[in-house]
Amino acid sequence: MDSRIEELPGLRFENLIYNPRNILVDIVNMTDRNVLFGGTMVFLDRYGHPLASARLLPKKVERNAVKRYTGYFIEGSGEMARRAVRVTWDFGAR
Repeated sequence: MDSRIEELPGLRFENLIYNPRNILVDIVNMTDRNVLFGGTMVFLDRYGHPLASARLLPKKVERNAVKRYTGYFIEGSGEMARRAVRVTWDFGAR
């Protein structure tokens, strides 16, 4: 599963690896500026119901670069997230 990140133009995620308690994901910054990125990945089923959520702590992603993140599940597990058909992002208050 890989996709662009809706609220942040120029960013996308790829290479999602599921573990029981955490995930590994690459965040790709295709812009010409450095970005501080962090948030919660919400894994949804085909009806839009959340299956799992994983928190990614803020890190700097340099311009035109890829950064490997470890996200920790705050709800659900890697097995539940693997069944998701879509991912949305929650960045909290900005």
